[in-house]
Amino acid sequence: MIYTKFLYGQGWGNQLAVYVTTRAIAKRNGYEFGYTGLENFGDRRYNDKGVYFMDIDLGKEVPEHEYNMYAEKETRVKFDHSEHDRTHGCDIRLIDQNLLNVEDNTKIMGIMQGEDYFWDYRDEIKDWLKVKPEFDCIDFKDDNICVLNIRDYKADPTLFLSRDYWVRAIYHMLSLNPNMQFLIITENPDMAKRLLPELADNVYHFDLAKDYSIVKNSKWLIVSNSSFAYFPAFCSDAHLIIAPKYWARHNVSNGYWSCGYNISRKFTYMDRYGQLQSYTDVMREFESYKKESKIYG
Repeated sequence: MIYTKFLYGQGWGNQLAVYVTTRAIAKRNGYEFGYTGLENFGDRRYNDKGVYFMDIDLGKEVPEHEYNMYAEKETRVKFDHSEHDRTHGCDIRLIDQNLLNVEDNTKIMGIMQGEDYFWDYRDEIKDWLKVKPEFDCIDFKDDNICVLNIRDYKADPTLFLSRDYWVRAIYHMLSLNPNMQFLIITENPDMAKRLLPELADNVYHFDLAKDYSIVKNSKWLIVSNSSFAYFPAFCSDAHLIIAPKYWARHNVSNGYWSCGYNISRKFTYMDRYGQLQSYTDVMREFESYKKESKIYG
């Protein structure tokens, strides 16, 4: 068996990442899987304890005997490019290949958000994270509706996506469908209404199940650099998902990603000038950056 622990204070998207990665690595290697810290499983921003709206398989009960411990490899550096990174540093980790083939009877810990950890099981993951029918909101599942999932990072200017990001992404959607309507799903409606007052009548914040399923069922998506939207987007059949290039360093990067493995095959990325790039394009550019940059050795 391999297992991980859900931690107090982990966001919902972070918990789904460690859940899916642990289960995918177990499947890859033919191991059983399990989890501890179940009292922390849920999103405290919604005051939700437990995942009542999914039939999540939490595997086998973890035995009390001591397991080996493996921590996902980190890559943290300090850049010269911006005041924030010069002061606080930045996590640019890539996939830890050793984690993919960790030994049996091991507790694994880390952020574990890299898509390469679980991409081979993308069809199974849709079942692993399937929303129960009675909680699955399809009210906004429409070819003329685009959902914006806005995360409140107002306290951190390196993370908070400005009005320009959202307006430019909206214009891209309107170029595909002039009749497109837009609604916002966010944990802070007041912030979202100030950011995009023209959409103030279409700002929503429900419970965890409804917010999650609205994002999952959307036909068109514009997302923040937030792990909350990643798995509903990953499990969706959206025609187009626009996401910020460089992810958590959209506002400041000159080529690096934070984290370095937060690049999704399902997303189309928009840079600070409003230009769109495919997964293939950003990966090609990132591979060149890694070769030329000293920060990756």
